[in-house]
Amino acid sequence: MNITISAAQFSILHPLYNTKEDLVDAIKTWAKTLGFYLSKDKSEKDIVTFLCIMGGRQKLNANPMRTIKCDCPFKISGRRQKTGKWKALLTNSEHNHPAIDAFSVSQGRAISEDLKDNVIRLHNCLVTPRQIVSFLDLTTTVSNRDIYNIVAKGKKKLLNGRSEIQCLLEQFQALNCFFRHKTDENASLSHLFWAFDSQIQLFKTHSLVLMADCTYKTNRFKMPLLHFVGLSNVGKSFSVAFCFMKSETKNDYIWALKSWLDCFLQSPNVLVTDHEEALIYASSEVFPTSHQVLCIWHMNQNILKNCKPIFSDVEPNEYDAFYLDWNNLVYINSVEQFELEYQKFIFNWSRYPRAVSYIQRNIYPFKERFVSAFTSNFRHLGSVSTSRAEGLNGQIKRYIVSSRKDLLGSANAIKLAVDNQINEIKILVEQEKITNYHRFGPLFSRVTKKISRFALDKVLEQLQLDRPLRNCTGSFNRVYGLPCAHIMESKILVEEKLEVEDFCSQWRLFQERIESPTNELDIQLVRLKGLAEHGGINVSRSIAGQLEKIGDFSEINNPVVSKGKGRHVGSSNISTRRDPSGFEYVEGTHGLNRCRKCGDLGHNARTCIAEVFVAASPVEGSQRKCGVCGIVGSGHNSRTCPSRPNQ
Repeated sequence: MNITISAAQFSILHPLYNTKEDLVDAIKTWAKTLGFYLSKDKSEKDIVTFLCIMGGRQKLNANPMRTIKCDCPFKISGRRQKTGKWKALLTNSEHNHPAIDAFSVSQGRAISEDLKDNVIRLHNCLVTPRQIVSFLDLTTTVSNRDIYNIVAKGKKKLLNGRSEIQCLLEQFQALNCFFRHKTDENASLSHLFWAFDSQIQLFKTHSLVLMADCTYKTNRFKMPLLHFVGLSNVGKSFSVAFCFMKSETKNDYIWALKSWLDCFLQSPNVLVTDHEEALIYASSEVFPTSHQVLCIWHMNQNILKNCKPIFSDVEPNEYDAFYLDWNNLVYINSVEQFELEYQKFIFNWSRYPRAVSYIQRNIYPFKERFVSAFTSNFRHLGSVSTSRAEGLNGQIKRYIVSSRKDLLGSANAIKLAVDNQINEIKILVEQEKITNYHRFGPLFSRVTKKISRFALDKVLEQLQLDRPLRNCTGSFNRVYGLPCAHIMESKILVEEKLEVEDFCSQWRLFQERIESPTNELDIQLVRLKGLAEHGGINVSRSIAGQLEKIGDFSEINNPVVSKGKGRHVGSSNISTRRDPSGFEYVEGTHGLNRCRKCGDLGHNARTCIAEVFVAASPVEGSQRKCGVCGIVGSGHNSRTCPSRPNQ
């Protein structure tokens, strides 16, 4: 049914409007009340013209499969009068189609600017479009696609003509965030290191241990993300810094570690990494005074990947015995005994020369970085694996959501994750300052509310060890900075109590904030002034020119898509979930779910029957997987694992 706009309907519009914008808003609102919508045909200084959105013909570059255009002749215009005011003129009052339902076109589903701001804010907080629609009660007016369009327009407005990289670096400047960047010969970003002020301040008071681990599938440029992780006084891990790199060569890691050094101005006491040789050699060069620990779990998986196929070709069942002998060797606490048992191990398994050769050439040279006999001589707070870093990698990815994000989107998502981490730690610290835990007896009366519950629980475990105690080796105190069972037993005998001084400063709830020099800017300005005065006008102009370029990121281009490390063809293009590792292909476990109750593959915790199995066969023991050594069915867990420093 065709529609003709009558004179009475047109008269609803006011005869004159003060500005062009007032006229445009009035015409669109008027058309909407009559059941049709307009699109701007042309807009000049003294005239503006609107057509029906169904007017005209389909454009040549439009989707050839569908269109709403039906050559509707309706037309309305506005002209500026000699008085400067604007007047609406109905040029053609005919519509060759019935009224348009508001749900069928985006104009009919348009929302206010305030609601659009709320949509963008919720999207930035990782709320999905369907949840945004429900939360803002827009189910009767807006579709999920409209939410995506609003977000896209919001991002375009944020960029304001800038590239994502330029916008990100300017955001870092505004947040007073420490960052370093590097470009290649084509001015494309190749490296980006950053750390937020809250991360820097927290690590300065908890700087004993630093973990470094790369994670992947966090951005559409396929740049690896080097994630630095620390350990707080309440036992919670937190992100210390991040670095996007174009690849994982030794030079890439050296640049990242030197940037870390520029930020924190001191080497970490202990650096924990996986068995990435480029990172191992880079850290030895940049942090020569730091103790280096290699993740025992990654070492074991490398052995599995490279040695298990050797046994599979000859005697598959013997690999388990080989693996168990190796783990018993790793957890020996005496250097002399380790060397003796190592020679026995090599002799006993000499019938498998390829497996023994792999241990001798690829594992044994790094013995001082993962064998308990060596690592128990310095304070690493029990960090003998990168499991904490792996856990935070997963948390970060849950914020990033998609591997197709640009660096701006990934960095903003990472900031949300970091803010949540720091906030959780702060809350936990303040709660422990006022909370009494009844499980700690009179021996702990002077340290409760002063030392973290995490540390006190470890000390309580020592107090509950079976008597008589073995000879004290001092390893627990050296590793954790906590009083061992022998120290507490001696205090009990003389009726003394634990003091705050018995605990390493890492575990204290009342930490002194370490501030950067407040006059740092003044110092540098005086330095620049001295250089300018000494060098004269030419040096002054040169310094001024270089300073102007420091905050100008307009010439930096997006990164070039990096080449991966040979990921398989079926790798997902969107998911942030990691691709299977080499040892998973050897075991044939890739693509299978691992139960978090029993550690077995092929089912989940909901369908697990481990409890029934253990009750029926108590002799065989639990099939749980130890979180420290990785052995399944060993009869122990991460708390009772023999790899833990013991007395």
